Amino acid sequence: MIGEMRIPTSDQVEAVTEPVPPVVATRTGRWQRLNTLLTRNWLLTALLILGGALRVITWLAYQPALIYTDSYYYLFNVAPLNPQYLDPIGYPLFVLKPLLPIGGLALVSAVQHVAGIGMALLLYRTALRCGARRWLAALVTAPVLLDGFQLQIEQNILSDVWLEVLLVVLLWLLVGRGVPRPALAAVAGLVLALAMTVRMVSIALIVPAVIYMLLVGRQWRVPGGWRKIAARVGAMVGVFGVIVVAYAGYFDLKAGYWGLSTSSGNSLYGRTANVADCSTLNLNSVLAQLCPKEPLGQRLGPNVYAHLDGNPNWPGYVPPGETVYDLDRQFALAVLEKQPLDVLGAILTDFGKGFLPTHSSLPGDPPAILWQFQPNYPVYTMDPNDTKTNPFDQANGVALQFGGQGISQNSALAQFLTQYQTYVYTPGPLLAALGVVGLIAGFAARRSGLAASALFTTVLAITVLGTAAVFEFSWRYQLPGLVLFPLAGAVGIVALARRRGPAG
Repeated sequence: MIGEMRIPTSDQVEAVTEPVPPVVATRTGRWQRLNTLLTRNWLLTALLILGGALRVITWLAYQPALIYTDSYYYLFNVAPLNPQYLDPIGYPLFVLKPLLPIGGLALVSAVQHVAGIGMALLLYRTALRCGARRWLAALVTAPVLLDGFQLQIEQNILSDVWLEVLLVVLLWLLVGRGVPRPALAAVAGLVLALAMTVRMVSIALIVPAVIYMLLVGRQWRVPGGWRKIAARVGAMVGVFGVIVVAYAGYFDLKAGYWGLSTSSGNSLYGRTANVADCSTLNLNSVLAQLCPKEPLGQRLGPNVYAHLDGNPNWPGYVPPGETVYDLDRQFALAVLEKQPLDVLGAILTDFGKGFLPTHSSLPGDPPAILWQFQPNYPVYTMDPNDTKTNPFDQANGVALQFGGQGISQNSALAQFLTQYQTYVYTPGPLLAALGVVGLIAGFAARRSGLAASALFTTVLAITVLGTAAVFEFSWRYQLPGLVLFPLAGAVGIVALARRRGPAG
C-alpha cells in the first residue's frame, strides 16, 4: 500500500540542507574559542604556525614591500582615484588610502600577510560548517598557508590578495551559513561588487552566484519557495547592481562617458592579436596598422600586445575623435567575427596552463620569475618601455615617498625563500582533481544537501580563472584557485559521502 506523500515546507527543507555546524565551546570569549579551535586540531595548529613563520620571514626579507610595475599605478592613484587607470580603484581606496598614512608600505604588506592567515581560518570554519572532519578542513588551508607563490603575492603592493579575501568571505556567507536569506544575500551582493572594484574580471562572478541562489535548498519544490528564491536573488542582484551603476557613474564623472574600465580594449586586442590572420580580415588602412609584424606561430603573446599602448609611436595614425583603445576594440571585434574558434582555442589553452604540474613559463607567457622570490630585491620601472629610468632609483623613491623607508633585503632570508618556493607550491593536477571532485559531487550527490555548495565553489573557481584567461595567462592570476579548489574538493568529498542520506 502506498502511503500518503507529504510535501515538506520550505523551513523543513532549509533545516535539512543547512550544513552541520562545528562543535565548539558556547558562550565563551573569542580568544577562548580560538584556543579551543587550535588545541583540538594539531594539524591546523602546525599549519598555522608554519604559515605564520613563513610570512614573518617574507616580510623581513624584502622591506618595506615588493614593488612591481602595477604597484606604481596603484600607489599613484591613491590621491586622484581615477577609474581610467589600468586597474580599478578598489585597492587604492579601501586598502592603500587608509593604511599608508599609518605605517606606509611596510604596514600594507604586513596586513596582507595577516589577511592570508585570516583566509585560512575562514576556509577552515567554512569546511567545518559543511560537515568536513577536522583533518580534512585543516588540509583545505594548506595551499593558502604554505604555497610560495601565495607568500610572494602577499608581499607585493598588488590587489590580488584582496580578491582572494573577498572570494573566501563570499563562500563563508553563501556556503558556510546554510541556505542564504535575503539579508545575507544582500551582503553577498556587496562583497561581489567590492570584488569588482578590486579586479574588474570579478564582475562575471555574479552569474554563478545567481545560479547558486536558484539551486541551493531546492526550495522550488515547496509551496512559496519561489518567493523566497526571488527575494534572495533580488537582494543580491539589487545591491550588486546599485554599486556597479554607482561605479559607472563615477567613471562618467571622471571620463565624460559611462563605463567601468578603459583596459578592456587593449586587453582584448592582446588576446586577438596573438592569433589574428590579417590576410582574412579585410581591415581598412587604419586597423591594418594593428596587425602584428610577427607571423602566425611566432607571435609574442597577449601580454606583449596588450601593452603596446605604452609606446607613443604605436599604432601610428589615430583618426580624430578616436583613441587607441577604440582601435583596439575594433580590431578585436574583427578578429572575433572571422576567427572565433581560434580565439576560443587560445583561451582554453591558457586556462589549461594553470593545471600544469610545474609553474614554468611557456613561450608568449609573462615570465614566472615575476612571481617568484629572488636572492636580490627585484626592481621594476613603472613603464617597461622606459630604458632611461634606473629601476632601483624609481622603486626606492616610491618606497621613500609612501613610507619614508627605502627598499632593502635580508640576503639570507631571501635566499631561503627562493629555495623554498622552488619546491613548495600547489601542483596544478591536484587543483584540477579537487575541481573534478566538486563537479562530480554537484551532479551526483544531490541528496546530500551539499551538491549546490560543491558545484558553486567549483564553478566560482572556473569562472574567475576562465575570465582571466580570456585576456591572458599569468601565474599571478591563478592564485584564486588556491582558496577555491581545495574547499570545493572538501565539500565534494563530504557530499559524496552523504549521497545516500535523506533528500535535501
